Amino acid sequence: MAPPHFLRGLILSAACLFTWSLPASAQTTSCVLPNWTIDDIKISFRNPSRANFTLHSTATGVSEAISCPLEFATLCEIRGTPNQKDLYIHLQTKNDDVWVNVTTPYTCDGK
Repeated sequence: MAPPHFLRGLILSAACLFTWSLPASAQTTSCVLPNWTIDDIKISFRNPSRANFTLHSTATGVSEAISCPLEFATLCEIRGTPNQKDLYIHLQTKNDDVWVNVTTPYTCDGK
């Protein structure tokens, strides 16, 4: 049995889909967009290929252990997690690099 593959590189991008009801210059309070960090990425190419990692959210302060099967041994998509139903995660790996994109709807100041 082969050991899990540990990646040398990680590229994390986070995107929030949000709307403002007022122009940014008219906002009276600041809006802090959430961001995520990813730790403990382990990629296994054994059959079935799988990605495991821990996702930390600054907006909720919650950490989640994420596991997803890798389609074609290169990518996985997650639509919602137990703690964040609107979260979309796209993970792709190639050679020793992995790219992770995290997207969620977000509003500022309840708008």
